Amino acid sequence: IALLIAASCALALDFVSSSSAVLGLSCIIVSVLFTCISVLSVFIVEIFPTHLRAMAVSLSLMVGRIGTVSGSLLIGTLLEINCHAMFFVIGGISLGIHHLSRHSPKRFTF
Repeated sequence: IALLIAASCALALDFVSSSSAVLGLSCIIVSVLFTCISVLSVFIVEIFPTHLRAMAVSLSLMVGRIGTVSGSLLIGTLLEINCHAMFFVIGGISLGIHHLSRHSPKRFTF
């Protein structure tokens, strides 16, 4: 549900004209996505067995930092090419992650 909220706010950013509405929607996007990151870390600790937990958390943090760098480069490129495309890409990625999480297996086995 949180990713749907972030995706809808990202898509709505293209249609608002007030600066306070843009600020509010941006704050909602950032806070919801950071909450999802914290919840993901909790799930990683709960899912993996004890002897793999440290490696799993380290790997997820490493992938997150790589995503931060590549996302910053992607947003800069999209802003230069087409400003409207950036909002749709962020919304589309959030919807894609939501779709993948809805269809994940209910039980994990190792």
